[in-house]
Amino acid sequence: MLFFLLTLLFLIDLLAKIVFPRSIQVTRRPPSRTVCGTTFEVRTEIVNNSFLPGFDILVDSSMSTKEFVPEERSVPRLQIPAKSQMLLRRRYKILKRGIYELPPPVVESLFPFGLIKARRKRGNRQEVICHPFHTELSSIRLPDGSSLHHHSMSSTPTVGDRTDLH
Repeated sequence: MLFFLLTLLFLIDLLAKIVFPRSIQVTRRPPSRTVCGTTFEVRTEIVNNSFLPGFDILVDSSMSTKEFVPEERSVPRLQIPAKSQMLLRRRYKILKRGIYELPPPVVESLFPFGLIKARRKRGNRQEVICHPFHTELSSIRLPDGSSLHHHSMSSTPTVGDRTDLH
């Protein structure tokens, strides 16, 4: 009896994925450049063109690495009404400099029972360039008498230095 019930749930879940395909369009807008260690926002626009609402929708649930860290660890499950659009904003932080290639946006649906995951990839790969954090220096001259001066920066020769060039 339990086997037949689970099989029926599985078949209903599979038929829901096949018979009612969601026509969802996704557009992700990451910044082209950022600075290491600062948070930035990635905007994702989701458009549901179907006559059916979308339930339990995950967007970019696997878009994180050890250097590309989301501010919130949990990915929200969205409900999108029929013939509507939604704007999702997530904040990220990049910890190391470099060029990070983002995979195409992925939309996953777990509706109705969460047994089978329907997945759609939309769009192209994108990249974010991360520059190192920098501090602007107003002057590079060290104060006189500083212990950080090298002997080669001194205007008078030290003992043992040759002052004649042959």
